[in-house]
Amino acid sequence: EAVGITPPQMVEGSAQESLDGVSMMYTWKNASAEGKKLQQYFEVMGSRGIYRDGWFAGTFGPRVPWAPNATRMNAWDPNNDVWELYDLSKDFTQARDLAAELPEKLAELKAEFLVEAAANQVLPIGAGLYTVQYHPD
Repeated sequence: EAVGITPPQMVEGSAQESLDGVSMMYTWKNASAEGKKLQQYFEVMGSRGIYRDGWFAGTFGPRVPWAPNATRMNAWDPNNDVWELYDLSKDFTQARDLAAELPEKLAELKAEFLVEAAANQVLPIGAGLYTVQYHPD
């Protein structure tokens, strides 16, 4: 949209996946425009999270971005990761974890994360770490 093209459906014989998301162009001329993005999920090296309607739930995977080693990977089980929950409409700095106070909201967002992860083909969680852990060459 920003460059005025229609994304190709095929590139060198390979079908391309459609682009997800909400254009940010509406903010370029109006920095105070109300956000249109209602939901966003991510998964990177086992760390994952989801934002929806002002709420964010997330957890670290086995790799801590500022730690150069992977010592936590050998014992890592994504089912045991501790999730945090924040109401970004009141706490944009993510200073107050509400997971213990609002377990139902956390469960709702974790379930929605799994829906998005399945739709975007990132399951099983941590599968991309196989190469890093077992074949670092």
